[in-house]
Amino acid sequence: MENTMNYLKKLMFSLLLVLLCVTLLGCKKTNNAYEQSISEAKKAISDQHFDLADIFLDEALVEQPDSEEAKIYQTQLKKYLKALELKENKEKEQSIIKLLDDVIEEVNGSQTLIDYAKEEKQVILSASDSESEEEFPDVEVALGETKKDLWSQEQSEELDAFVASWGKQMNQTYEAYDDKKSVDLYGINVPQVILDNSWKMVVNDKPVSVEWSTSGIGKTPYQLVAVYSDADYQPNLEKHVYFFVLVDNEPKVFVTQQNQGNPQNYLYFDETQNVDLLQAFRQIAKQEEYSF
Repeated sequence: MENTMNYLKKLMFSLLLVLLCVTLLGCKKTNNAYEQSISEAKKAISDQHFDLADIFLDEALVEQPDSEEAKIYQTQLKKYLKALELKENKEKEQSIIKLLDDVIEEVNGSQTLIDYAKEEKQVILSASDSESEEEFPDVEVALGETKKDLWSQEQSEELDAFVASWGKQMNQTYEAYDDKKSVDLYGINVPQVILDNSWKMVVNDKPVSVEWSTSGIGKTPYQLVAVYSDADYQPNLEKHVYFFVLVDNEPKVFVTQQNQGNPQNYLYFDETQNVDLLQAFRQIAKQEEYSF
């Protein structure tokens, strides 16, 4: 009798062990399938294959129905696609912006979708500003008067002279570029790619609307009046491109040393930390006396 009881105990233990192994293998298989689906969804979002991304997110939720990550990604994606649909159908701008803001404010969601939403929002707001300017022209222009230019050929020549002198002090050689002449910065032509909108100028992680200007006056908030770069003379990882911009009439200098591409075609700029360069540009733009 005792031997029989021992046998039954061993049998029960063996069955429990087998059941545990099967459960663990099943969990591992489920986890692997989930991770693969999430990974494919993220890649599809980066490649802007949004329908495919939605399919992979559905698969991920089949594997793990309670996954907060997959739920958030799918909600984000659906709101972004709805915003694009409303934009395509020329629906109310306010409704589109609300959906894009929902995507942007989801801090635990897809950063790629957040970037896409920020870019779409900037495009919509810029277009709205342009339409407002056309509908409500400047009072002085309506009265037959003209706005005073904020930038001129003479100022361009003054800036050119300063940059040449400043470059020598920095032991660097800078060349001027414009809307017709671009510099090769690690395979992209700057400023051409920014001006033709194939790449976006990004400041403080936000795409901005920029246009070339010989007067400092235009339709976009960022008026690019000069570009200088040492890229043709410096070794890799030491190349600079400077954008001299009037941002809402305020002189600012932005610099990029970006050496890699990205799925969004974003060219990231920072405001220069070089006080001499910024001060000279401000004084020239504001037509103040300066020395160098």
